[in-house]
Amino acid sequence: MEKQTYRQMKAIKSEGGISIAVYDDKIKAVQILLKQNKVNYIAKAGYNEDSDLDILIKSIINKE
Repeated sequence: MEKQTYRQMKAIKSEGGISIAVYDDKIKAVQILLKQNKVNYIAKAGYNEDSDLDILIKSIINKE
């Protein structure tokens, strides 16, 4: 990921937003982002209903 993307994700989070790092095969890269507190959540790329990402997003919306 580009440095600008990291800054944007961190800015979203610092302003009270929620950031999700989505990965295909490179889970270690997004785990680092989570450990560095740059994102709130990580999820495997999957855009169909009932995918991990879909379930995560719906649970976030229901908390709001």
